[in-house]
Amino acid sequence: MLGDRLPAGRPVRNLAAPDAAAVQERLFRRVSEPHRHRLSRADGLHPRSVRPAVMSEPTADVPIEVRLAESMERFLSQSGCTKRSAVRLALSEAIHAGDLRPGDLLPSERDLADKLGVSLGTVQAAMQQLQLLGRIIRRRGDGTRVAPADLLPESTWHFRLRDPTTGNALRWGKAKVAIDRIDEAGDWSEFLGGSDGYIRIRRRFRLPPDRPTGADMYLRHDSAAALLRIDPVELAMVNIRPYLAARCNLQAVRATHEVVTATVSDVEAATFDLERGSTIFVISARAYGVDDRPIYFQRILVPAENCALCF
Repeated sequence: MLGDRLPAGRPVRNLAAPDAAAVQERLFRRVSEPHRHRLSRADGLHPRSVRPAVMSEPTADVPIEVRLAESMERFLSQSGCTKRSAVRLALSEAIHAGDLRPGDLLPSERDLADKLGVSLGTVQAAMQQLQLLGRIIRRRGDGTRVAPADLLPESTWHFRLRDPTTGNALRWGKAKVAIDRIDEAGDWSEFLGGSDGYIRIRRRFRLPPDRPTGADMYLRHDSAAALLRIDPVELAMVNIRPYLAARCNLQAVRATHEVVTATVSDVEAATFDLERGSTIFVISARAYGVDDRPIYFQRILVPAENCALCF
């Protein structure tokens, strides 16, 4: 799946500095006239057709498959990004940008595989990750649709964040991810134990419309060393819990939480782009496996004045 090859004659090249018009024109030729999709809306909303591109205008409306393929090429140009991650990131970006809206029907997985030049298994793996994130709904007989904004799967999230004014769910946006090995002690070492160091996954998010948040996840080095061999982009816009289960055989089945309020320090402000001196929720999550052994410790920083926590 991670090493799948592109169909002969249809490579997706890594472009260091792609020319938008040239890429758009080349990708548009992939989407033949008989196979263009209409994106319909659920619950009686009006259908929204996808119109062919006018290639003399680089910014003109183009079929969704073309926009996804263009985004996918951009992500693939980043060193270490797999095709599965590129498909997932391209779809997430389209949903986040509003190109795909709640209720929109996505092209079939087979059609996406054909148009994007990847295997069916690659598309299915990307779709599974998006489903775990709560971004899409897959139903037999109804296809795959963009999920309502307030749908968050119970099985994969410890807690929810909502806008305190509207009550709407706040989805995690794009993340900047860094992975490193540390030897420092802290709350994580007290919980995880071990003496061989720790893997730290540091993520910086933006919740809509522009709420900076940050999270540090810690795992024992002897159980998660494989994470040092992946590109951090693999963990961008993905729920880490199911990822850890699949990649490292670390299945978290329960978690405890401690929430306190604190003032943003100089270090936290510089690290996570938080406002220095502002009030934040500090959420400490301790996750356990089936045998009650510690799996990970996570510390999440969320602005307190414009976010509500729901457990």
